[in-house]
Amino acid sequence: MTYDPRYDPSTPSQGYQFPPAPQAPVSPMPQYGGFVPVLPPPPTSNSAVVALVVSLVGLFAGWCLLGIPNIVAVIAGHVALKETRDNRASGRGMAVAGLAIGYVSLAPAIILFFWLVLGGMASVGGVDPTPTPTR
Repeated sequence: MTYDPRYDPSTPSQGYQFPPAPQAPVSPMPQYGGFVPVLPPPPTSNSAVVALVVSLVGLFAGWCLLGIPNIVAVIAGHVALKETRDNRASGRGMAVAGLAIGYVSLAPAIILFFWLVLGGMASVGGVDPTPTPTR
């Protein structure tokens, strides 16, 4: 193997030279001090967080809580939509998700609620299962 100075890491490269990269046009610095002010993001709506969390609780446990979390999620979702309408608060997506999950899981909870209530009312005033002797 012969020594080639082009591949010696201690010597500067004398091989192919790349052309200089084109320079992007430089805009002048802003006149207000050289920095760009960054506004903080708006705070997240607490109602949107409540709507999403309670709707998930209602989705998984709403049938045993008789739909109460679903109703709370729908109410909190509508409040959150009102808060996030003019971008004073963020979290509109959470509010919409809470509303959607709340409404979808509210239907089976309502059906179960009326099934239990009507079943309970029917059993209270129902027919006695013991046969009566006939004469």
